[in-house]
Amino acid sequence: MSADRILIETQYFPSVQFFTKWMSGAEIVIEAHENYQKRSYRNRCHIMGPYGLYPLSVPLKKGKNEQQKITDTVISYAENWELKHWRAFQNCYRKSPYFEHYEHLIEPLFYKNHRYLFDLNMDVLEQLKTILDLDNKISTSDTYFKSEEPISSDFRNKIHPRSKFEDDAFLPKHYPQVFEYKYGFLENLSVLDLIFNCGPEARLVIRDSIRNM
Repeated sequence: MSADRILIETQYFPSVQFFTKWMSGAEIVIEAHENYQKRSYRNRCHIMGPYGLYPLSVPLKKGKNEQQKITDTVISYAENWELKHWRAFQNCYRKSPYFEHYEHLIEPLFYKNHRYLFDLNMDVLEQLKTILDLDNKISTSDTYFKSEEPISSDFRNKIHPRSKFEDDAFLPKHYPQVFEYKYGFLENLSVLDLIFNCGPEARLVIRDSIRNM
């Protein structure tokens, strides 16, 4: 894989760090031939609410998801998680400066009833690409990429909710958050936190979070 292509797993409303890779000018290649892995950002994201860090998780059909291809991983609608997630965004960000400017672009994503997690995430990514006005390419892998040696362009499983990846190219830039007065600045949340709080300036924050750029 060339240096101008970055391989990464699918994520649900990805973090600011995810988008620093995209804004570095590289083509983003989403791994489409891996197996689903639980406790990752594949079906979850972190936002900030009135009680601090607020994790959101897309429920999946019960079964051996970790042995299942990511593109075959099915979303469960046993509970109305879409309404729960959208209300969480409303409750957390309705007082943010730019929520009303972008809610009409985000809310429809929760009414499409995607069957597969991968399709939901790709739809989310395309909408975020539009909002952030990113023009470099995004694609999916043709086969599972294997490498005996780690390479700088392979970011699969590195941006993870349970461990902090020591990323020399990522230096989180502070921006104002709705509940910062209560909990301080929480870095590397879902990029939606940045978009709702900073609007058009979100691109600049992402750019300034890329070290040595």
